[in-house]
Amino acid sequence: MRPSATRRAFRYATTGLSAEVAFTAICGGQWHLPGHTQLWLVPVYALGGLLGYEPLKRALANQSRWARCLAYGGFVVFSEWASGELLKCLLGACPWAYDSEQHVVLIGDTANPAYLPFWGAMLLAAEQL
Repeated sequence: MRPSATRRAFRYATTGLSAEVAFTAICGGQWHLPGHTQLWLVPVYALGGLLGYEPLKRALANQSRWARCLAYGGFVVFSEWASGELLKCLLGACPWAYDSEQHVVLIGDTANPAYLPFWGAMLLAAEQL
């Protein structure tokens, strides 16, 4: 039996937050691995999983791993940009706005396409959850 939408949303939120904390800890350059995220990402990951990832996963079921990885990564970058822009409209700022001096390629200040391979691989792995 398929878990309820609430349970699946909870899984997406906790998995996304955990992955982000791990990513920021590993990439932070400090030996004690402090990781962080924002609570604003709970609805982003939960709704992104239910309304974006699940339909995308079904649509890509017969595609190669490379195609799925690329599509998943693109989906995350687009979602990061769209949710960041929405939060800028609602709050006046994006909680995770990127600094253009630290990142070479950005979409506005809310999305970093350099992370596309990482997020694509993460969602490819998430197919097994």
